[in-house]
Amino acid sequence: ESDFHGPGVALEGLSFIDDRSGDDIYRSHSQFSIASGLFGVGVILDRRGNDRYENTGPGSGWSIGAGLYGAGLILDLAGDDSYTGEKLCEGAAGPFALGAIIDAGGNDTYTANGPNFASAYNTPGTFLAMSQGFSMGVRGYASGGIGCIYDLSGDDKYVAGEFSQGCGY
Repeated sequence: ESDFHGPGVALEGLSFIDDRSGDDIYRSHSQFSIASGLFGVGVILDRRGNDRYENTGPGSGWSIGAGLYGAGLILDLAGDDSYTGEKLCEGAAGPFALGAIIDAGGNDTYTANGPNFASAYNTPGTFLAMSQGFSMGVRGYASGGIGCIYDLSGDDKYVAGEFSQGCGY
């Protein structure tokens, strides 16, 4: 468990985790905390196990394979994995960035849907996610980067709130 600068996080540098086996839990409650890069490159390579990647809470975001002026990458090679976030996670990118999850196998679950970030349109029961293959720019300044999820096999489930699943803003 970690908050800012958690596992596989780079701030103006490089962070690389190579996990060889085990059922792992990567958990945080704040921004830039799991495989993310802010002016750097953060990578988690997880080779085996049924893993959990969790970034939740009112201070969460820019996590679980997210980049902002950098790169965040999760390479998970095997296992039934779960990815749980709320906003700006699971393959999310800002300007000049790459945010990606590459999951090679297993029956995986991707969830980015509240409860801490209300709908941008005040839609009851819906939350703002900006996740799961999402990219955004800064108006009048910089275009967005590349946000993506590549899940290569398995029976997978995707649940997300607004501005998600292959969205550019």
